[in-house]
Amino acid sequence: MGKDTVAFFGANQETLQVYGERLEDYEYQAFSGDDAGAPATERGYGSPKTNRTWARAAFRAERPGACNTWAAPAKKVS
Repeated sequence: MGKDTVAFFGANQETLQVYGERLEDYEYQAFSGDDAGAPATERGYGSPKTNRTWARAAFRAERPGACNTWAAPAKKVS
């Protein structure tokens, strides 16, 4: 799930009623990462831990710019 989509859900959490079980399902999909089984030559959203960190930043800030991994220190991106 793209960070712009994550930011959209964060900005519209109340309207879309993203709470409780619905929030748990959303977080599972949005924050899971995609590195498991991916070939080393493919770039994705990174490890599940790193993906959760950046997706949560976009969700809480309600804007995709909050997860600017290009400006982050290397230790914050895997």
